[in-house]
Amino acid sequence: MRERIILIVALVLVSASCAAQEPKIVFFWSPGNAEARVGAGRVAFNLAPGAKLIDCPVGKGVLPNKDGKIGSCDVKLGAIPEQGTLSIWLKFSREMRLALKGEPGVAPIFRCEDLTLSVSEGKGGPAIGVLAGPLLKNAKYRGKFGCGFTHLRAGQWYNFTVTYNAPVKNAWRGMLNGVTQPEPWWEWPFRFENKTTRVELTGLLRREGAEPAIIAVGPVVWIDGQITAKYMMSELKSIKGWTLPENRGEGLQVFSELFDAEALGGKVIYENKFDAPLKQDEWQLEGPMTMKVEAGRLVVRNDNHVTFWLKKKCPRDFMAAWDFQPSQLEGLAIVFISCDGLGGKDLFDPTLKKRSGQFHQYTRGDVRSYHFSYYAGTRGSANARKNPGLFMVGMCRDIISEDLKAGKKGPWRVAVARRGNRIDVSVDKKRLLTFIDDGTTWGPAHGGGYLGLRQMKRSKLIWYDNLVIRELKQ
Repeated sequence: MRERIILIVALVLVSASCAAQEPKIVFFWSPGNAEARVGAGRVAFNLAPGAKLIDCPVGKGVLPNKDGKIGSCDVKLGAIPEQGTLSIWLKFSREMRLALKGEPGVAPIFRCEDLTLSVSEGKGGPAIGVLAGPLLKNAKYRGKFGCGFTHLRAGQWYNFTVTYNAPVKNAWRGMLNGVTQPEPWWEWPFRFENKTTRVELTGLLRREGAEPAIIAVGPVVWIDGQITAKYMMSELKSIKGWTLPENRGEGLQVFSELFDAEALGGKVIYENKFDAPLKQDEWQLEGPMTMKVEAGRLVVRNDNHVTFWLKKKCPRDFMAAWDFQPSQLEGLAIVFISCDGLGGKDLFDPTLKKRSGQFHQYTRGDVRSYHFSYYAGTRGSANARKNPGLFMVGMCRDIISEDLKAGKKGPWRVAVARRGNRIDVSVDKKRLLTFIDDGTTWGPAHGGGYLGLRQMKRSKLIWYDNLVIRELKQ
């Protein structure tokens, strides 16, 4: 009875569609137990000498010994199910952030011959990745999944769950504390070789230039079948004595709070209702596009990546808002703010490298900015980044794409407010994201600069209207 309770609380007992049935266990171990469960049987689990038990929201967790070892067991898993779910609880001794210098650090947490789950810390930030199946000459036929985050906090337990469907492309999904994260950039069909004879758990990440990260591990469960995020979230919320921690920007957020950015605005810096032809000296176009006023709206058509800048510089503190209407679900739209040339140069200084709409010119070139993808089509998230460097500094829901999928037609009111080093982004008065630049982690905070709108190649046609930029009220 006690083991079944632990399994349920470990949140991966069974999918929501068959919650009343006993699951098929591939592997299950809860710290403090001398045995691991495999299928219908049990095997001895050997805790590494020096590894220490600690409290976890669902029973016990374990800290690795000084060599990073947690424990292992010798076992034949047999045939691995083609559809499955692997869930694990993790806690970090220090904050996991992006690594600006040196080689990335990688720590395999759960490892067997058929599947490995690892935590990494590199230039793109921390990530949790999974490799499954054989390593063939053509690497795309090995199951490969990566889920990136802006950071992972120290001292907090996280539940990370990944589901897979081996024969199907685009079938990986990762969840952080019950929230489905953005679709990964890579995921291919694969097959298991069913070779597992040993399972190992470790928890130590070493990276040059940083103190080691000690990773505590809680219950680990691998089952046949895929659970849903809805089921996972309901189980997390039902844990007695534990409150689901607030998402502070480390992963995709599940909620949006009310936030009226326009109420912060004072004196108008620039306003355009697009009821008259555009003034040629107001906008700088970069990339192949047509941009003109039609029926009281700004219409931008493009067959490639394009960016267009308002040639009026904004102060550091300001509020900007505009109506946004994409012509289709597929697409990607971005706003650049606080953009200017490096070395004190103006964004339009002729000595800067020429720009033609290609992304690397804005993210890794000779300009600096913050940018936010407030509409991303089928990707599943809207992201915040700091440039140069393309540093991921925030992730949030893409409300516009969610509404489009639900049949809504818009337009949507997008707003950005910057107050000191704090930036808030909202859609229809729902706050999507708050980013505070500490001026250290990603280099000095940016000052004032230009505002630019960008739409990627697949967007095709987007309408904009009622653009206003204001100083902030005192």
